[in-house]
Order: sequence, then structure tokens, then C-alpha cells
Amino acid sequence: MLLIKDTIKNSSYNTGKLGADLLSVTEEEKELAAEAGRLIHQRLLTTDFVNVCAETLVSQYMLLTPQDFNKWEEDPEGWAISLGSENWEFELRPCAEMTFMNLLSQYRDQLVPIMLNLVERVATVTDRQSLLFKDAVYGAIGLGVNSLYGRLDFEPFVMTRLVQELQNKDPNFKILRRRIGWMLGKWVTEGISSDCRKVIYEILLELMSEEEDLVVRLTAAHGLKQAVDDWDFDIEIVLPYLGRAMSLLLKLLQQVEESDTTMQLISYLNAIMDRTNINMIPYAAQIIQLLTPLWGPDTEPLLKSSLVVTFTKITSILNDQSVQLHDILIPIVRYCTDCNNEAHVYLLEDALDLWWSLLQSAPNSSAELMSLLPSAFALLDHDTENLRKVLKIMDSYILLDPVHTLQPANTAILFEKLAAKILYCREQAASYITHTIDLALQSVAFQVYADSLVQSGLLSNILSVLVQNTIYGYAIVNYMNLFARLSIYDSSFVIHVIQLTGQQQQMTGDFLGDILDKWLDKFDNASQTRARKLACIGYTNLILTGNTTVLNRLPNLMAIWSDIGPEMKEGDGSDEVDVEGDIYEIEDSAEKKRKSELSHRDPVYTIDLIQLIRQALNEPFIYVLLNQIDPTILDQVNQLLQ
Repeated sequence: MLLIKDTIKNSSYNTGKLGADLLSVTEEEKELAAEAGRLIHQRLLTTDFVNVCAETLVSQYMLLTPQDFNKWEEDPEGWAISLGSENWEFELRPCAEMTFMNLLSQYRDQLVPIMLNLVERVATVTDRQSLLFKDAVYGAIGLGVNSLYGRLDFEPFVMTRLVQELQNKDPNFKILRRRIGWMLGKWVTEGISSDCRKVIYEILLELMSEEEDLVVRLTAAHGLKQAVDDWDFDIEIVLPYLGRAMSLLLKLLQQVEESDTTMQLISYLNAIMDRTNINMIPYAAQIIQLLTPLWGPDTEPLLKSSLVVTFTKITSILNDQSVQLHDILIPIVRYCTDCNNEAHVYLLEDALDLWWSLLQSAPNSSAELMSLLPSAFALLDHDTENLRKVLKIMDSYILLDPVHTLQPANTAILFEKLAAKILYCREQAASYITHTIDLALQSVAFQVYADSLVQSGLLSNILSVLVQNTIYGYAIVNYMNLFARLSIYDSSFVIHVIQLTGQQQQMTGDFLGDILDKWLDKFDNASQTRARKLACIGYTNLILTGNTTVLNRLPNLMAIWSDIGPEMKEGDGSDEVDVEGDIYEIEDSAEKKRKSELSHRDPVYTIDLIQLIRQALNEPFIYVLLNQIDPTILDQVNQLLQ
């Protein structure tokens, strides 16, 4: 059967393309391949063979077997899981189904009328064999949805025939009830009208009822997941059914025993939560109450991972109400992020999402949340695969409780760990690191972290990156804008750090001048208005120190003033986003408000750059140097000030 399947599927047997995709070395081999293709089409894949093959596959090989029924009765969960297995090559019926799909795909126009005829032939069931044949035909209808869409009038088929067939509650007809639930899951994503979709929801929920067979219920639950996880999903249609759906799904979760089945049902629950969002709030407590006992010392890591994902979604949905779950979820985060725990290999990435969601949604800091902070510092020592997530968590801690998070002992640890990464990380990681440091610099007083900045080697490492010039310019500008921000708080400190670094590295010549030249040269690599304004504020504050080396760069700075000034009249970049969004970023969270409050205090937005330039030009030690400036640039700056 595998040979027949691959023969049907192999597009090189299409006489219009023969030899086109073959890696034949000679023309003779191409001609032989073309001849083989013609023979297969003329002598094997004939019209009669295709028709007989399709009917034989459905009527003989796609039927459920006595072995299937034995497994159904003895191990319903295991059998239901096995039906979705990818190992179709090793079992006859699944292999026949794949062969049928390839056949129908290649010979759609020829086989669709035969399939429609089969649907009519099985309208009436007279005995068990005809019931099995009907199950196989409905299976073919589900498998061939892409070929049959638009040919089979599916909605009337559901409204009249399937609804009527489901009225038969005979235990033997559970075969058909399972198949109908499975078939609806296949078709529900194919442009079904809202009226028919409602009927499908009702059918699936009926098939999930407690009185129904377990395999039928599991199949219907999967169909419900597919109905909800659809491009054309409409929340208004599903809301009237949501309460009953959750009740039935959670009862099913209570009753299953196999971890694979539990994980599958949890994935359905997650899909529903993704689609219905805050409408799931009334069921959150029930979900937590049901799932929490599943977490234990003997729980498989993969099941634990599934639970963590679900807890993350519930936290996001509950938003600030999720603080009620901290007693349950914080110990789970601590367990999953403990690198001394072997299971962290499976759990860490998902647990970081849960941790971040807890921080985003927290209205206030708490001792429990802050107790996890040392773990965040520890994770900075490990692989860089999750660096972005760890730094997002660090950002959230800074926003949530800057005083505690950035006390001197903590800033020393944070800056030291980030300093070690700066020398070898690439551009994307550099953006994340810069964002975290910039947030720290804004959030507490300069005096709190000034010593740590120097002692950690963070600033000297940034200067090394500037000198080496081995990463893209925009990343270097982001790094140097940390110096620009520091110049807002203490510009003399910035000059001192640069000079001190030159001495420590035993640099000859004018190290401060070289750094300033390289820094100014990178200005055009800044694309966002916010970054350009910050750099310009930094340069201007440095020149206001009156340092001779800086003053010698006045012509370069005035060129930047004339360049960025008009941009400031159009907008200050206050609507720009620092880093891209994330799938687990919570809308309307407490953290969003904290970010907004911080941004409104940010000197980058509160400082009037035009006024700062005017102040600089009025300084006597700058005013006397204006006669050295290119008249064109001077005119442009004067126009800017007017």
C-alpha cells in the first residue's frame, strides 16, 4: 500500500512535467523516467483502477476492525490518543486513509461524484457491517474536506441528516456518533455559516455529555477545540455555549486517567482561553481548583509544562485579580526556575512566561514576589537562549519595586552580570540589555547606582564595544545612549568615566576625544526620534561642562542640532515603543500603567531640546567659539531657535 500511495503522490509521473525535477545525469535517463511515467499512467493509474482503488480503500481497508473495538473497550483513552498518531506507515487502516487522501487529491474531479454517491448509499444502516461501512464513508468525507468543499452541500447535510442520525442512542451507534464528532471537527473550519455553526456547537456539546461513551466525548472535545480555534471564530456565537462547554470539558478532565489524555484536554482548554479571554474569568477558580492537584512530585515534566502554560493564560485573563493565586503559583515558579532541579530543562521557558505574567498583573509589590528576585539574577549566568525573557522579568521588577530591586547590592550584581555579556553579545541581545539598564538608570536616583556602574566594568565594556566597532551601528548607539542619559544626571561623571577607562586600559593619545569622535560618528545610526533626541541631549550636556576636549567638537554638535531640531518640531518620539511586543504581554495591566507613569517623568520627554540648545549658545565659553562655525550651519541653528 505504501508503494501505491507513493506512486499516486509522485508528481514526476505527471506526463506534463516528466523529467523536469529529476536529477538525471543524462538525457537517456530522463527519457527512461518519462517512459516509466507514461507506462504507470497508461497501465496502472487508469480510470478504472483509480475508481476501484478508491472504493476498495473505503469499503475494505478503512473499516474499524475487531482489534479496534477491543482496544476501544479495554483502553479507551489509549485508543483515542492512538487515532491521532503520526505513525500511519506502520498500521494498515491509517495507511489506507493516507493513500485515499492522495488519491482524492490527485483525481478530485473523477472521484468526487463517486464519493457523493457513497454518501447516499450509506443513508440507511441495516446491520453492523453497513454501520462500519458508513463510518468509513464519513471518515472519507472528513479526510477529503479540501477536495469535497463546494461539491458536497455540507450545511444541509448537517442540519437534516446528521442531526437526525444522532437521535439514535443505541450503544452500537457510538461508532457513528464518534465519527460524526470527528467529521464536524474537520469541516467546521471551512466557511460554515453562523446558523450551522450553532448547530455544530450543540451537537458537539451533546456528544460531550457525561452519559456518552468516553471515546465519543474525547473526540467531540477535539471537535470543539477545532471549532473555537478557527479563523472565522465569532465570540458572540460561542458565548451562549461557553458555560456548558467548560462544565463538560472540566468534568472530562476530572475523569480521564492517562497523562497524555490530560495534556490533550488541557491543550483544548488553552485554545478556548486564547479565543474567549476575559469571558473565561467566571471559570478560572474552577480550572485552578481542578488543575492544581495534578501538580505533584510524581507528575511527568511534560504534563507540568502543560499546566504552567495554562496557569500563565489564567493569570493573564484574571490580570490584577491573579494576586489571589500567588500562594499557588509563586512556589511553582520557584520550582521550575531552580537550575539545581533536573526538571527545569523542560519547565524553565514556560515558567518564565508565568513569572512575567504574575509581575505584569501585580498591582503592588509583595514579599512573595520579591523573594523570587535572586532567582532572576541567577538565571543571568545561564544560557542566553532565555535572556530576553529573563530581562523582561528584570524590567518588570524594576517597574514594580525600583527601590528594593535596585538597592546598591542588587545593582552591583545586575550590572556585573550584564557587563560580562556586553563584550560578546550580538545586536538583538544588546537591545534587550540596553533597555534594562536604561530602565534602571531612570528608576532610582543616580547616587544609588553610580559606584556600581564604575566598579562593575559595565561602562568601560561599552566603550570597548564602541572602539572595537564589531557590531552594527544602531546597537552601538543604543549602548552609548546610556552615557547620554547619565549626562543628564551628571555630565562630569561621564567625562570622568571615559578618562578613567582610558587610563585603566593604558590608552595613548586623546582617549576622550577619540571616544567623542566615534560616538558622534554613530549618531546617524539612530533611527527613532526618541534615541536621536536622547543622544543630542547627552552631547549638549557634555558640552555645557566647558571641557576643552568636548568644546573642540562644537562644530560637529551644531551640525547635529541643525539636523534633529526640525524633527523635534514634528514630535518628540513619545509614542515610540522601546522593544517589540510579546505574546504574553498583558493588555491594560498594572505594569502598563507603571510604564506610562515612568515615561511621563523621563527627561527625554520633559526636557525642551530647543531651550537646552538656546541655553548652551548663551554660555560665554560657547558663544566665543561661534565664529569658528560654518555660516550655513550657524544660520540653520539660528532659524531653529527662532
